Amino acid sequence: MQIEFILDPEDAIREQILTGLRQYNFQFFPHDNSQNIACIARNEHGEFCGGLFGEIYINTLFVEYLWVDESKREAGLGSSLFKRVEQEVKALGVETVCLDTFSFQAREFYIKQGFKEVGRFTNFPMPGVDKIFLQKQFD
Repeated sequence: MQIEFILDPEDAIREQILTGLRQYNFQFFPHDNSQNIACIARNEHGEFCGGLFGEIYINTLFVEYLWVDESKREAGLGSSLFKRVEQEVKALGVETVCLDTFSFQAREFYIKQGFKEVGRFTNFPMPGVDKIFLQKQFD
């Protein structure tokens, strides 16, 4: 057996690992039908000013990315995006939303949206920064 360490591997290597992991997981999660979702906002000129991207798997939405233009951050755009996403995904059977953020990003914003901190990696990815895991259950 040969073991190789690769910096910046090709996408095909990532896909091989992911395929193997999904094949193993299938015995526990026979529903292999995830859906990607996005909710975006444009200003009055049609310019992109924020959005949310995530993946629904069974009854859970994992938010991969949320970004709001700095000029719109205090105007409630992030809250409006989440409100719309929650409305739409509840209709699709989603019961839980999960996400992660860094300690210098938006923990307090997510808490205001009803999320609870459920875990934390300290000093990740560097000293003085934590990666925070949050979750929200719908009623």
